[in-house]
Amino acid sequence: MILNINEKSNIINNIYKLFINVSSIVIADYHGVSANEINSLRKDAYQQNISIFIIKNTLINRAIKENNNFKCLFNLFNGPTLIACSSKHPGIAARLLYNFSKNTKLKIKMACFNGNIINKSKINYLVNMPTYEEAIINIIKLLKEVSLLKLLRVLNFIKNN
Repeated sequence: MILNINEKSNIINNIYKLFINVSSIVIADYHGVSANEINSLRKDAYQQNISIFIIKNTLINRAIKENNNFKCLFNLFNGPTLIACSSKHPGIAARLLYNFSKNTKLKIKMACFNGNIINKSKINYLVNMPTYEEAIINIIKLLKEVSLLKLLRVLNFIKNN
């Protein structure tokens, strides 16, 4: 599909606005992934409020050129590129693509978090980052455990004295 200059500038502006609100983006190579698999990925992403798009590398470079968080990615795009990002949580897009890549030919190339490039070998940092809900659940579990231990100590102290 051939785009005119106005359509290209609209795409660049939309992506620039989207990238202002996100703290991380994940870049993957979708070569060899079928259209049905991409549609399935888009469906899962939509349910989790993750933005996924496939765009020309020159357009994405123009969109991130002025963005301080993702300026480190400028001119690093090559080949077929799928980009995923979420404004809710920095690691949720990486988790989605990581889980999707286990059963398909999708290959995660890199990610960018807080202005730093994360190589594919260290992508587990983002994948294993707990969501806010998971962190709250972990804190509640920890508080329960601590309060139970204190109660047991008090009961043990009463029993011994």
